Amino acid sequence: MILDVNNWAELQLVAKGAGDQIIGLTSGCFDLFHHLHHIFLQRCRRKCDLLVVGVNSDDLVRQEKGEERPIIPEHQRVEMVNAQRAVAVSFVMDSIADLRTMAGALVAPNKYLQVFKNQVFAGRDDVAGTENKWSRLVIIPDVEAPNSTSAIIEQITEMRGQKGTEHEGTG
Repeated sequence: MILDVNNWAELQLVAKGAGDQIIGLTSGCFDLFHHLHHIFLQRCRRKCDLLVVGVNSDDLVRQEKGEERPIIPEHQRVEMVNAQRAVAVSFVMDSIADLRTMAGALVAPNKYLQVFKNQVFAGRDDVAGTENKWSRLVIIPDVEAPNSTSAIIEQITEMRGQKGTEHEGTG
């Protein structure tokens, strides 16, 4: 299910529908969805009953990754993330405030919300969505593999450059 983070009634329905289930929340760019994205979402889902995923909007990706990104538009990225078996709910995130809004809608007294992040966030106490006593940060250790989206783009760029130089001077 793809939600509109600005539709509070819709968000409340998800929270109420979750009942006593453990809800997990994470977010990311998910540009050029690849195996490590899939593994991360599976690992998050193993630690909760219902996984909610924020997908960074095109504008937010540009702010974080530069003007040449994203490669895949937000409406396609959120659909790809939502199609993952591990994901129950997804939404497009225009800002970190949207993550806080979603966390606020999902958390309930006496019910913890787990906010999943990778190792970069270990030891931080400023992670969006964890500002209240009913939310906690859970670090999902990174899988060591050289195929992040940025690494894939770099490999493609290098291959294009090599092909261009192989053909130089051959007429």
